[in-house]
Amino acid sequence: MNTHHFLLVIHLLAATVWVGGHLILLFGFWFKARTTKDINLIDQFRKRYEL
Repeated sequence: MNTHHFLLVIHLLAATVWVGGHLILLFGFWFKARTTKDINLIDQFRKRYEL
């Protein structure tokens, strides 16, 4: 495997993790925060998962 393919695989794995995190945020927290009108749920998510 040459360098280009290796970097492509790394990029695709990182993009998958990034998109997955946003889907967790959307389906797990955003809808609940929207229906309960509690913005603290989003803040708790951010504090837990952001560096």
